[in-house]
Amino acid sequence: NNNATCGYRIFYSDNTWSTEASCLPINLSDHQWPIKIVKLYASSTRNETILITKAVNNSVNLGPITIHAHVFNITNYTWTNVSVLGQLSDNQNENVEDFDGCYLNNGDYMVVYGLRNSAVYFRIFNGNIWSGQMIAYPNIGGIPRFIDARCRPGSNEVIVAILTSARDVYTLYFNNTFGYTSGSWGFLMQHASNAASQNFEGIDLEWSNNDSSMGVFAYSNTSTLTYSVAKT
Repeated sequence: NNNATCGYRIFYSDNTWSTEASCLPINLSDHQWPIKIVKLYASSTRNETILITKAVNNSVNLGPITIHAHVFNITNYTWTNVSVLGQLSDNQNENVEDFDGCYLNNGDYMVVYGLRNSAVYFRIFNGNIWSGQMIAYPNIGGIPRFIDARCRPGSNEVIVAILTSARDVYTLYFNNTFGYTSGSWGFLMQHASNAASQNFEGIDLEWSNNDSSMGVFAYSNTSTLTYSVAKT
């Protein structure tokens, strides 16, 4: 809608839905912030669900886009205050999913996102507070248009797939060797240099649920669907 918030419902164990309620508004003073994209992530260690949203300021021509985080406490059905993860100066990327996240094995949540430059950023939520903005990789050679992040089952490792404005396709790996720092990120690999389009999410990846040493990454390479299998 156009009032800087979103609606939600709870699905109960008796197979019924709650009545519609509203998330916290992302901007109390200016309600011209329609939310364009919503993504949910559920914790397996806490009664917590994280909502990441992307909204654009319609009160300004080519107004800024903001990426927000909302944390929902399932125990008492309450939302925490909304946190701004990042802001873009214009609305050129308003309909692309240049962010994603997942829960690590230690219970922390990681969100990975772009800000219309060539860097890849990340933040951590530990159940109480968000970390400051950190750089996962300073320059991947293009603007991230679509980002997919998958936490490796049973570990604190993350693999991230990125489709850039140059139609390049990359993966980036977080191994947690140096904690939540840029030193834990690396293994940047280019899989394709001519994806079918920068405007569609022609990438997806997933770890095996039976063998966490393996993962499959599928991506568009010109007119061909290609895939890679990773084993560590």
